[in-house]
Amino acid sequence: MEVSFIYDLVVCMYLGKIAWVDFKTLKIKNKSLLYLGLILVIRLMIFNIDLEKIIYALLINLIIFGVIYFYPKQLMGAGDLKLALVLALWCNYPQCIVAIYVSFIFGGIVAIYFCLKNINKISKKEKISFAPMLILGNIIAFFEADDILNLWLNFIG
Repeated sequence: MEVSFIYDLVVCMYLGKIAWVDFKTLKIKNKSLLYLGLILVIRLMIFNIDLEKIIYALLINLIIFGVIYFYPKQLMGAGDLKLALVLALWCNYPQCIVAIYVSFIFGGIVAIYFCLKNINKISKKEKISFAPMLILGNIIAFFEADDILNLWLNFIG
């Protein structure tokens, strides 16, 4: 088994912890993001990841999640924005595009489920944890981005 695969499994387990805490509390601790960022920076140094792809991913995540966060109704928490930026160190360009796409698909499915389940009790102030969907989208994109991109390009082109 390759060292990089084992390292990425450790990252996935740590992401699972962050997702679980956010699901239960609707909060992502800065300390958890700092540790995750440190783990990912060490990964970048060990495996010589292309810096240009990281910068593109950071910019894409900052623009998309920044607009959502700073939108007047604040549709997303600051922890989600910070998590998206840290995850750009793991899912570089073009993986980050697949990660965002898959995250929002899962987010939409979960939102529809909660709306149908609580059709009479739902309120506009109801909050849904987005970190688990963001993390799931990034994990899927990290391991399967090339196949998903090829499928998508074959579908549209």
